[in-house]
Amino acid sequence: MEFALLYGNDYVRTVADNTARNSNFASKPPFILVPNPANSSTIIYWNNGYVISSDVYITDIAGRIVITYKNLQSGQQISTENLPNGIYYVHAAALSATQKLVVIH
Repeated sequence: MEFALLYGNDYVRTVADNTARNSNFASKPPFILVPNPANSSTIIYWNNGYVISSDVYITDIAGRIVITYKNLQSGQQISTENLPNGIYYVHAAALSATQKLVVIH
């Protein structure tokens, strides 16, 4: 964004506003889990158009992998039936992204 500063004798100085503005700064996450909190399952959706599938790892809060999915696609269901109530982290490897998942039965 530029601003014009007016001075006497018809002198105009253009000043550029170099404030960091990134339209993606508060953008949506790389993937979402619906519903979250989950009861018996959740569905994973990619929020971009270039990832077709990804390996997905679910870890407990201690970082232990409790479930692994290979080549999971957007819109596929993730079962949480065998997970105890608690907080988990879902990592999509192809997106290098992690989301928190809450399981409540």
